[in-house]
Amino acid sequence: MSGTWKKAEELEIIKTGSIWYKKATIHDTAIEMHGKTAIV
Repeated sequence: MSGTWKKAEELEIIKTGSIWYKKATIHDTAIEMHGKTAIV
């Protein structure tokens, strides 16, 4: 499976658990807080 998504779409996919990554290469970092939960 492959695809290209915008940042917001990618974060939503990760947040919902639709895709689990075994390996990821980080090109940008940011932290978003939702209550007591942080998305890095």
